[in-house]
Amino acid sequence: MSAPDKLEELPLERIALDEADGDLPLAVEILTDRILSQPEIVQAHLRDWARAWAHAKVHGLIAAKRKAIVRSINSRGSFAASLAGAMSNEMMRLMDTPIFGGKRIADATPAEVRDSAARYQALADNNAQMARWQRLVADEAKDAETIGAALTEATLARLWSAADV
Repeated sequence: MSAPDKLEELPLERIALDEADGDLPLAVEILTDRILSQPEIVQAHLRDWARAWAHAKVHGLIAAKRKAIVRSINSRGSFAASLAGAMSNEMMRLMDTPIFGGKRIADATPAEVRDSAARYQALADNNAQMARWQRLVADEAKDAETIGAALTEATLARLWSAADV
C-alpha cells in the first residue's frame, strides 16, 4: 500500500471528539486542556474567543429579557398589564441597541446616530453591489465548472463596474 500524496489534516475538535469516543463533554475538556497547554494558541485566538464569549453573554441577556416578556404575556394578569410590560421591555431592548462602534443608542447623540446610520448604509450599499456583482458573475459563467476556469480578471472587473449602479 503506497502512502497518500497528501495527508488530510483533521481539525483539533475532530481529534478530541475521536479521542473521547463521541462523548461531547469529555471532548470539550480534552480540547480545552490541549488549547490551554499551548500558550501560542491561546494568544493567537484570545481576541476572537473573548468576542465570542462577550457575544454569547450579551445575547443571553437579551434572550433572558425576551423570556421575561413571554412570561409577562402568559401571566394571569390583565391583557393591558401584560402588553404594558412587553412594551416596556421592548423599549429597554431598543435603548440597549448598539450603534456602529458599540455605544448604546440611549447614550448616543443625534450626530453619532446619524454617523452610525451612514456607516451601516455604506455597508448595505457595498453588500448590495456585491450581490449584484455575484449574480452577474454567475450569469456570465453560466454552466462552467468554476468561475476561475470561465472568467478572466478583466471580465470580473468589467462586471464589478456594471454592478456599481
